[in-house]
Amino acid sequence: MLSLLGFLTVFIFLYLIMSKRMSVTAALIIVPVITALIGGFGASIGKMILDGIIKVAPTGIMLMFAIFYFGLMLEVGMFAPLVERLVRLVKGDPLRSCWQQRF
Repeated sequence: MLSLLGFLTVFIFLYLIMSKRMSVTAALIIVPVITALIGGFGASIGKMILDGIIKVAPTGIMLMFAIFYFGLMLEVGMFAPLVERLVRLVKGDPLRSCWQQRF
């Protein structure tokens, strides 16, 4: 029963997103909560949500820092010399920038 609810959650989520009936954020919040209520986990939903946030928060903070850091480095031109050298190396041809292995 629980695995069926899990698959049902995924299928409902995909249907709602692909048919554009619901935004991704809303579907990620509403669909699992509804299936958890159907599965009989109503009393423990809050604890499950908090446990999930506690596990994911450090990764989210690290990702946010990386986006800010590399955005700042891009703005100040830190990567410009590297990009210019790479463009010169491949003679402006984007296909040459792809690494190819030949057997």
